[in-house]
Amino acid sequence: MKQFKIAYNIIKFTNKISKTFYLLIFAQAIMRTAKILIGVYGLKLIIDGLVSNDYHTSIQMILIVLGSEFLINILEKKLVSMLEIKKQEIMQRVYQTINFKLMNIDYQHLEDPYYLDLSERSKYAINQFDALDNLFKSFADIAYYILVISSMFAVLITFNPLILLIIFATLLLYTINSRFSSKQQVLLSKKLGPINRKFNYYQVIVSDVTSAKDFSVYPLSDLMFDKYSSFLNQTNKVMINFYLKNAIYKSIFVMISVIQIVAIYSLVGLQSITLSVGVSLFVFLIAAATKTSEALSSFITSMFSFQSSSNMLEPLVELMNVEESEELYKDGQIASEMQSLRFDKVSFHYPNHEKIVLKDISFTINKGEKISIVGLNGAGKTTLVKLICRLYKPTSGTIYWNGIDINDYQYESFLNQIAAVFQDFKMFALTLHENVDMESKNREDVLRCIKQAGLDNKIASLEHGIDTYLSKEYHENGIEMSGGELQKLAIARAFYKNSSLIILDEPTSALDPLAEAEIYEHFSELVANRTSIYISHRMSSCVFSDRIIILDENKIQMIDTHEELMKQKNSRYYELFNSQAMYYQANADS
Repeated sequence: MKQFKIAYNIIKFTNKISKTFYLLIFAQAIMRTAKILIGVYGLKLIIDGLVSNDYHTSIQMILIVLGSEFLINILEKKLVSMLEIKKQEIMQRVYQTINFKLMNIDYQHLEDPYYLDLSERSKYAINQFDALDNLFKSFADIAYYILVISSMFAVLITFNPLILLIIFATLLLYTINSRFSSKQQVLLSKKLGPINRKFNYYQVIVSDVTSAKDFSVYPLSDLMFDKYSSFLNQTNKVMINFYLKNAIYKSIFVMISVIQIVAIYSLVGLQSITLSVGVSLFVFLIAAATKTSEALSSFITSMFSFQSSSNMLEPLVELMNVEESEELYKDGQIASEMQSLRFDKVSFHYPNHEKIVLKDISFTINKGEKISIVGLNGAGKTTLVKLICRLYKPTSGTIYWNGIDINDYQYESFLNQIAAVFQDFKMFALTLHENVDMESKNREDVLRCIKQAGLDNKIASLEHGIDTYLSKEYHENGIEMSGGELQKLAIARAFYKNSSLIILDEPTSALDPLAEAEIYEHFSELVANRTSIYISHRMSSCVFSDRIIILDENKIQMIDTHEELMKQKNSRYYELFNSQAMYYQANADS
């Protein structure tokens, strides 16, 4: 069955994390069974002694039973403690594995809502439904109930097989009821996964202090809170519906249990009168039948809980089975310093989308050139960057680095040759030094790049300089930087990396024109002999570029120098450049 295959994969994975976890579960099951057997058989022997006036034997048995249960309780508590430690270790490793997997699968999966839902449903099943914890608990209970049932079956069969018939009849009713209950839990998990991902987004937004300024200036707070409340209400409706249906199934469970107990007591009582069995045997049979009945019904409940938990953990297993990016481990040539980068008839569309983003793109960039890529929104400029950085592979055509297909290079060595400031770059709650140089190699070079990026005055004003932490969220002495300052820090990080190609995607979008001009003044010094590609809506980068690539309608429309392109009065480039020049001129005149 599918559920058991999922469970097998989970058990196999968790067993690799802790080799002793399942041995401890079996040891606990044996101890719990021993406690039941000692209680049932010990009670019979105690009553036998009392009925025959052998008080000495009865007292001995009482002491043995109490002593045995005391010893077992101590050992069991120790086992429970050890199991809890092992369980926490497993849970932490599972979270680490999920995050590691997300960091090492192909980038295209990270832009696919399906895989984002897999991650969210995995975490939601573990956090909100305790699916992993319930799977372990169900597995332990199943092992325990199997031992109890096996121990009691022989006694009941020899006395009256009808007892087992009653137990199995009610067991069938338990099974049917449990199956319906289990399906409701699986449906709940599937419904809540997508809702919860959106709910979590708005939950983070409404509690994020960095959004406070926007909430103050724009009428966003009501909108965002309404979105948050809407998804919260959707979650509550699904949960309430689930709990109402679950209450019905639990009521049916109680009714079946009552019918079973009445039937067993009646049968054992009638047979005891007919056969004139002693009090101790009557008590023993009732206890054995009750324990067997409880064990069987609990066994079925545990089986369905086991299946339900397995179903909820299906997204986790699927996520674990997503292949890590082959790029990370594939052997290949070691990339050397860039001499040329060539696109040869490259076309591309995103996975699961038919719309062509880039069509039949061909151009060559030579060592040391400064290239600007210009185009309207949606022209495919950022997609070009993703292809160069091997975040995606072309749908057709080939990209060559020094005459060799970029996918034939060893991944890490290839990326060592590229530095990039992405449009949606990220900075981290680390020191400013660590955000630029994550290997802490050379403080002087960090300071040089920060100065060239125009952040030297800011750093000089800080008590701890480049050792100041970014963000106050995790460090009380941390600082918050403006969007422009963060962009300068990202530029410093890109220039610090000793790469032969630098890609800047909207590198100055958060900077004012003066700060932008200051950055561009230092570009030649910063870039030195390295090749650089600039992608920007602002045309100022084009003036000092060696060539400009014009992207329009997903194709290359023109490639030439600024001077030559400006001679073509009817071109898209001429239109874009002059519209911005007129804007700046109008601002200067005003």
